[in-house]
Formats: sequence, structure tokens, C-alpha cells
Amino acid sequence: MDDMEGTASTTYEPAVKYTYSVAEQTYTGERIGYCPTQFDYGTASKNIFRYPVGSTVRVRYDPQDPAKALLETKGAGSKLFISLGIFFLVVGVCAGCGVMVYGLMNLR
Repeated sequence: MDDMEGTASTTYEPAVKYTYSVAEQTYTGERIGYCPTQFDYGTASKNIFRYPVGSTVRVRYDPQDPAKALLETKGAGSKLFISLGIFFLVVGVCAGCGVMVYGLMNLR
């Protein structure tokens, strides 16, 4: 894991390297997923242990450019973005209902 120190906290990024073949051409990849993968130590440790040295992994690559590859297709933090989206949707609906009720009460 690479250690990235900032002014507020330390984050860790799991480092992997894998080889794969497409049409008898061998490539080397280092990306885990689409998004940057910087985590706290515990999360980074869990992620790196999914890819033990010497293990066989499934590589996803771009058929138009096989040199572009990654191991995971879901984005890091996607659950967070979905949760935030649902939260703001609920807040918006509640606010809209509150405005409608307030408007109806003032019509009397």
C-alpha cells in the first residue's frame, strides 16, 4: 500500500500489478477501479487482501484499447452517492409538501 500524507489525515491506496493477455498480446495493469482508491488504513487493508500475490484475478479491459484495464467495475463510494441522492430526494419531497400545506393553510 502506498502511504499518502496530507495536512489533515493520512490515506492509503492499495497498489496492485497484474498481467493479462488479449489476442496473444500481454499487457500489464495497475488500476483497481474507475475512481481513485484512497482509504483509511483498515479499508485499504481489506481491499488489498482481496488480491493476494500470485492469485488469478478477473480483468476487465476496453475491447477498443486492451491496454486500458481494471479489476473492479463498481465505483468506490457508489453506495455513498446513492444514499446521498435518496436523502436529498426525501428532503426535497418533504420541503415541497411543507410548502403546499403552508400555501393551503394561508388560502383560508
